[in-house]
Amino acid sequence: AGAGKSTLWLAATEAAAAAGLRVLSARPTELELGLAHAGLGDLLEDVLDEGLPELAAPRRRALETALLLADDDGAAVDLRALATAVRSALQLLSAHGPVLVAVDDVQWLDHSSSEVLAVALRRLREERVHVLLARRLLPDAPAPTLVRLLDDRPTEQVGVGPLSAGALQGVL
Repeated sequence: AGAGKSTLWLAATEAAAAAGLRVLSARPTELELGLAHAGLGDLLEDVLDEGLPELAAPRRRALETALLLADDDGAAVDLRALATAVRSALQLLSAHGPVLVAVDDVQWLDHSSSEVLAVALRRLREERVHVLLARRLLPDAPAPTLVRLLDDRPTEQVGVGPLSAGALQGVL
């Protein structure tokens, strides 16, 4: 905490947007950890109007229900349909240009969003969808669900640690 990872994450998302990528972002907090699909809502809320109408009815229904855009009539959200809907939405968006899915503090991303995103992202093939995750390394805590489920994908990890006394003096 306080090492600057969120500042780097924000700079990276701004650079991606400036380079022409469509940035879908979420910044979950610890309080949201138990809220189902909260992270998905954050990621997709600004693009639903352009992607939702093009989705097949079962996929659209699953996404609308999960994101509280339609009544669920007491039925549980089908996670397979939801993951397929998210994958389809990412495919539609990436057909118009590269997309960046960016999550800051991924350790606080709700479990349902993590699972759905991981399944959707793992099934993308040729699409121009990139992922940027920032996380705090918590002592004795396992890696967040999304990180674990994407573990076999090619990644680049950058550790951000505290500034040394000399570096801090230079900043001051």
